[in-house]
Amino acid sequence: MVILKKLNINIIKQNGIVKRILSGTFNYGLGSMVPRIIGFFLIPLYTQYLNPSDYGIVELCGSLGLVTMTLMRYGVPGSVTRFYFDHKDNPEKLQDYVTTVHRFLIFASIVTGIIIGIIFYFFDSKITPGLVFFPFILIVIINSAFTSNSDLQRRLLQSQEKSRYSLLLTVFNASIGISATLIFVVGFKLGALGILYSQLLTTFVFFIQAQLYLRRFTKGRYNPTMLKSSLIYGLNTLPHLLFVLVTPLISKIILVQTSNIASLGIFSLATRFVQPLQLIYSAFNQAYTPIYFALRGEGASKERIHNYSRLIWMVSAILFLGTLFIIPPLIPILTPPRFHQCSTLVPILASGFLWQVIYTITAIDLFYIKKNKFVPFITLGGLIANILMTIVLVSSLGNEALAWAQVFGSVVIAFLTKYFVDKHGEIKIIKNLIWQTFTLCIITIAIDRFFLTTDMFLMRVIAFLFITSLLTYIFVIRNKGVLDLVKKLKLGRN
Repeated sequence: MVILKKLNINIIKQNGIVKRILSGTFNYGLGSMVPRIIGFFLIPLYTQYLNPSDYGIVELCGSLGLVTMTLMRYGVPGSVTRFYFDHKDNPEKLQDYVTTVHRFLIFASIVTGIIIGIIFYFFDSKITPGLVFFPFILIVIINSAFTSNSDLQRRLLQSQEKSRYSLLLTVFNASIGISATLIFVVGFKLGALGILYSQLLTTFVFFIQAQLYLRRFTKGRYNPTMLKSSLIYGLNTLPHLLFVLVTPLISKIILVQTSNIASLGIFSLATRFVQPLQLIYSAFNQAYTPIYFALRGEGASKERIHNYSRLIWMVSAILFLGTLFIIPPLIPILTPPRFHQCSTLVPILASGFLWQVIYTITAIDLFYIKKNKFVPFITLGGLIANILMTIVLVSSLGNEALAWAQVFGSVVIAFLTKYFVDKHGEIKIIKNLIWQTFTLCIITIAIDRFFLTTDMFLMRVIAFLFITSLLTYIFVIRNKGVLDLVKKLKLGRN
């Protein structure tokens, strides 16, 4: 009876963890997905008012904005997700911590923004060809500075697992952004500048909203010791964050210099068709991080964590296959002929999603045991691989080189992560998972490239169903650990 009781408690706990992962992923994902789906269906409208050059300008501004924003934060927002758990049981210390981080982010954003602005004022054409300081780069800098409050608010909501609140906030944010884009782009026909104006307006609105939300957390005292701890943790991850963001920026600059900004625009639109995968990945990452930390804190076994990882990988593989086989035929239907080249880029870009998932379920252990100092070396390897691949292929493949280089960088990161986790981690990667991912990507992309065309929609659906069924049989039905977990979860629900 005691054994059965313990088993039942275990099943309920496992079922609860899965529900938390699914609930968090669903809420984070839905918040981003709904407006993106609306934006997806607005692609036919946008592509009537925007040309590839407009998409190229927005893409370059977006990459520059992410790098600028990261430089302004010094990695401190990422530390909130970790140090929140050190202070959550002491409201007074938590208020001191949030107050300290809040003041630092405001001050650092202003000072760093001024320095970046001075640099780009004199060297804009040399750093980002195709973008002038006024108005494009100036808008990017202002927009980056005013997102500091929203960034802190998002980290607190993530740590508290308030995914439903995040869902409402994200949907409201995106609704304002889409409405403003329609006004500036379709109404006033401002092109790329209209998109940037809509982003700036949305940022101002939610800067005020985040400030109101943070009032109850920022009544504490500034604590230099707390800031020092967060800075040390954040600066350890800052190189990693910068490498992740600088790599695509450099690759895009290389493409613009070799070809033109319109070629970058085609690549940019292709990434929008893969955005559902990126949104799911981002939502999963936000939901899984605090849950994984909680699992480790409860002393979860290696086998238990590996079983969850297998399920996560299986679901990710199915999502990848769906995007690879189903999305390309829709592109000629949704866009004018000048954008049809996107269909050749989507399958390549989609494969990067699987490698991102591999990185997350592997590298998260380094963050938990606070050995994140190895992460910058991992990301640097991916950066070098990405840029070298871009340089080698860009003259012959154009924007397709960026897609292959992006995936190649992710593959290198996955292999480097495996090396460091195997050597320094506590929960090592599942044996052969990387090679299974590599094989799946090569076979499916080859099928798509050499045996199917965008006109063969029915054959694409059949290929998706066949490969999905085969993977389910091999990696779930024949995998006793995963199958047992599925059975326990079903039993837990009953």
